Amino acid sequence: MLVDKIQTAILNTIPIWKSQFIIAMGLSNQQKVLQMQREITDTTNAMLVKNAELLKSNTIETANKANRGIVDLETLQTVNQNLISTIEETIQIQKAGREKRKAAETELLRIEDELKQKLLEIRE
Repeated sequence: MLVDKIQTAILNTIPIWKSQFIIAMGLSNQQKVLQMQREITDTTNAMLVKNAELLKSNTIETANKANRGIVDLETLQTVNQNLISTIEETIQIQKAGREKRKAAETELLRIEDELKQKLLEIRE
């Protein structure tokens, strides 16, 4: 009877263990596949949301940049004011230079007259 029990265990139990082991491996693989599928879905969803946010921000920034002029009005006003100031300063410098040259010319004439006078005095 013991031999029959051992033989029955060998004939019935071992195949049942094998089949249960194969089923357990299959279920484990199935669970891993489901987990992987869940992670793929989560990653895809996260990527779609991130790309949509980037698209929105890039589109808004592009629209803002496209509607902006090449040169800002404030920049043009500053440049214009600087040009006017430069012209005014240049005119003042030229005027001062002209006055200095005129004064120098007058002084040179005076010096020349003084030299001529001295030469005439020495000659006599």
